[in-house]
Amino acid sequence: MIQGGKLKYVRQEENTSSTKNTKQPPVTVCDIMLCTVRESNKANDPRFTFEIVSPQNRTYVCKAESGVEYNEWVLAIREQTENMLMSGKAHEGESEERNNRTGGSTLPAGITTLGVPDKGTVAAIRGNNLRCADCGNSDPTWVSINLGTLLCIQCSGIHRSLGVHISKVRSITLDNWSLPMLSLLGLLGNEANREVYEEMIGDSKRPGPSCSREEGHQFIMRKYVEKAFVRVREGVKVEERL
Repeated sequence: MIQGGKLKYVRQEENTSSTKNTKQPPVTVCDIMLCTVRESNKANDPRFTFEIVSPQNRTYVCKAESGVEYNEWVLAIREQTENMLMSGKAHEGESEERNNRTGGSTLPAGITTLGVPDKGTVAAIRGNNLRCADCGNSDPTWVSINLGTLLCIQCSGIHRSLGVHISKVRSITLDNWSLPMLSLLGLLGNEANREVYEEMIGDSKRPGPSCSREEGHQFIMRKYVEKAFVRVREGVKVEERL
């Protein structure tokens, strides 16, 4: 079951002293906020098998009973993840649980619940992403939360025009954030994004900090919509690679 932003399971055990079955309390498997769901491509796996991959790269293999149930589960998990990222919903918990959600990365202290990041947190985020992921402009203060990149104000406007199904933009100095959203930046960032979306850029010209909006728009469309610089790998979606 999906409950409170977490994937849980209930084990049903037969009571030997009665004909009735008793349900045990739900057991939490993982926080679904930063998980990825994908079809299992292993040759020996039965039909309707899918995998849920946690930020720590731990894989949970699940099997649905039918194609309809398979589609319902995959869609439900993806919609839950997207809705939680868009709403910025944070899950309160013990510090150990928070650390597990970050994949053990050393994220800046400063936010555990919803709020605007303090100056120290903003500086730590920008420290590893000093320039816009697309045009190289300095001092980026906008973020595509699903692509995990920092952007300048001009490129952020272009990203917004693509629609939230491509890029979901927020400000790191104006909007509310939560620890899981900051964790996503800790796990991704501009360099990781370029390894996927610009792997085959070759001699193609990347726009510079002084580029026009039209130049920036053309490049961003090619990069994220057309995926022109992505190395094609059969059976692997670019979002899953990221």
